[in-house]
Amino acid sequence: MPRNPAPEGRTSLAQRFSAGESGRNDPSPGGTTQISRTLFKAFRCDDITMTTPRDREVIERRFGPLGGGGQNLTIRGVKYSLAQLLSQIGAEFDDSKPIDALALAGEHYVLRYIDGQDLRVVAAEFDNDFRLLGELRASLTEWEGDGSTLAYYSGH
Repeated sequence: MPRNPAPEGRTSLAQRFSAGESGRNDPSPGGTTQISRTLFKAFRCDDITMTTPRDREVIERRFGPLGGGGQNLTIRGVKYSLAQLLSQIGAEFDDSKPIDALALAGEHYVLRYIDGQDLRVVAAEFDNDFRLLGELRASLTEWEGDGSTLAYYSGH
């Protein structure tokens, strides 16, 4: 039996962690945590096969091949270049290089660009008020290959 048993009505989890009266004027349950070594047995990961798609595949499945979008977008009657779109979504940095942009359903849009600092392709989805709705990122090596130095993309 634990040193400080949990009061009647407490959950079994509280009982397992000796969350009883600590003897101090303390509103917290008190007690100490006891970790069961059986929960942390070692296991081997040699036989696990990853079946999730690569980040490049996710981006291209959702938005089409990289570079297949337009070089400008018209949003609320105003035509924006890729550089202007980068600025509108707050991603205009020295090492950001726009790739393409697409109009999606429901007045949503996506701008794909290269983040030179992280060496990643970014697909930034936003609405017609330029509020960022989500972002997908993939390593440039997924397009360039592991042999590329990626020096062109780096802003440093």
